Amino acid sequence: MELQRDEYSVMSFNPETQALELWWSAGTASLTEERFRQGLEEFAGHAVERRAPNLLVDLREFAYRPAPDMGDWRLEHIIPRYREAGVRKFANIVPEGWSLGETTNEQEGFPTRNVRTVEEAEAWSAKPDALAPQPSQPASVRQFSLRCQIRYATPPSGICNPYVSARNTNTAAVTWAWNTASGTSV
Repeated sequence: MELQRDEYSVMSFNPETQALELWWSAGTASLTEERFRQGLEEFAGHAVERRAPNLLVDLREFAYRPAPDMGDWRLEHIIPRYREAGVRKFANIVPEGWSLGETTNEQEGFPTRNVRTVEEAEAWSAKPDALAPQPSQPASVRQFSLRCQIRYATPPSGICNPYVSARNTNTAAVTWAWNTASGTSV
């Protein structure tokens, strides 16, 4: 369902995937910083209005170079709106030459993944959320998966007995199950 269109972008909501989508056009070559930030604010506003858990941004035709302070501005003005909306995943469809993969910025609170196609973005967004109850467990048991910085070679004793598997030398995935009824690790 199309929500907004101009010479720079199209914003739409896909009810099947619960994704708010932003499709940047080649017209972004003439974009100004003020109009770019306005577009991001409009996108964030739609995210809040739709309570969209998934965001998809197509950067394949994006031709604008944001200002050097864009990252800080986004953290201050846009990310709080995404949190308000309940965003769980953010997928970028990127052109050839851009790196692929998933990153997690602690300040954002949700993972971002760079992919090549809409299908890849939708498949990733459709994967169960780490905080959702697992089907083989009672509703009172939730399994958590977190990405975190490795700060110790071995964690101090008494920490939830997580299972840690290194993704690379800087991050790890930590998974454990928690019984919400009894407040204990399972």
